[in-house]
Amino acid sequence: MKQLLLLLSVVAALLTSCSGDQEATPANTTSLELTLKDEDGNIITNNLGFATLYSTVDDWSYDRNRIGEPAFADANGKITFTGLSAQKYYWRVENGCRNNYTTSITTPLPLEANTTNRVEVPLTTNFTLRLKKRAAYETATFMVYVNNSSVLTIPSGPDVREILNMPPHSTIRVVQTGVFTGPPIDVTYSNLDEDCGQMLTLEYPN
Repeated sequence: MKQLLLLLSVVAALLTSCSGDQEATPANTTSLELTLKDEDGNIITNNLGFATLYSTVDDWSYDRNRIGEPAFADANGKITFTGLSAQKYYWRVENGCRNNYTTSITTPLPLEANTTNRVEVPLTTNFTLRLKKRAAYETATFMVYVNNSSVLTIPSGPDVREILNMPPHSTIRVVQTGVFTGPPIDVTYSNLDEDCGQMLTLEYPN
């Protein structure tokens, strides 16, 4: 009988120990705090900002596989995501006609586990650029370089297209690639700008 009681005591102690270990497991406290700033470095406190989070740059580029719901800025211009993993994340932030598409979209290193990872995110104003090929050059083909990064292939025929989220002081380079009626055209339009959220029409070439 004493041996049975001793055995039950040992089992009870083990169960209590296991239960204690489970309760002691720390919760995931890895979080990401984004502070929104304008072009002059001032914190944006208009409560209009919100952000969406992604785990890969491809998901960010195509706005797919969002992680959870968008998070909104508080009165101090901060947006916080909680319960994250120790990895890199990518974010889209919008505040009225401002966004972060050409500034800060990720961290240089994976997030540090079980702490608040703080990042300042500058937002810039943007406008829409409407590109229209002139009628005199409708049969010509062109390559259009946008801010020395993205490239548009313009086929023969009438062509009108809109480019969204153009940052201030943008540059467009238009290079003729086919159907020549004179010297090849290679023209650059610099310092293109428009009021935040508005549209600028550029007819090319001129």
